[in-house]
Amino acid sequence: MSAHDHPHLDPKSGDRRVSVAIWANALLTVGQIVGGILSGSLALIADALHNFSDMASLVIAFAARKIARRRADERMREEKRLADERKRNEQKLADEKRRQAEQREQQRLRDEKAAAARREA
Repeated sequence: MSAHDHPHLDPKSGDRRVSVAIWANALLTVGQIVGGILSGSLALIADALHNFSDMASLVIAFAARKIARRRADERMREEKRLADERKRNEQKLADEKRRQAEQREQQRLRDEKAAAARREA
């Protein structure tokens, strides 16, 4: 048995689960709002808003799952190339700034050493 022998869930199965959770939260939200209004319970209405935010998070997760499974097209490959290039340029700039800071520090130490030598002379 290799290290990668394990069952993979069908992505659509996961989508169904997230979809069920979205609908369950939606129904719970509506039920709590109706119950809160009928009973005059602000706590129920507040909890409904909390469930609504959970539902919104699940909608975002559902969309992210769909987007993550899309095949890369030419535009995505170009954006990746540009992002990689931008990262390399930022790294070069950071390296150059670090090199300049080291040079300034070395010059400062030389200046201090020269000033100390002049004071002793």
